[in-house]
Amino acid sequence: MLQYRALLEELEGISSEERIQLVILKWIASLGEEEGDKLLAKFGGAEGASSTADQNQLLLMLVRVHCEAKQSTHVHDTAENRYTAISYIHIFIHFFIH
Repeated sequence: MLQYRALLEELEGISSEERIQLVILKWIASLGEEEGDKLLAKFGGAEGASSTADQNQLLLMLVRVHCEAKQSTHVHDTAENRYTAISYIHIFIHFFIH
């Protein structure tokens, strides 16, 4: 969510909806081809169906959902997490291989 908050901070003070959209699209492009294409595919046909302000709201919602999804699957490499992973491996070996 840090990236999402940084994007919102970057958008603060920009009054032009067109400029806001360019900043959002630039951010989406920085995700890389695969992730960016997925977001833009979800955005889909909304471009011609609404105002630029509405498009920006939709784009920001998609970016937020993307960031939340990435955060929910993000795992820090800590000693505790490594210990837990090793414990699960030992349990698996004990019950399924022996």
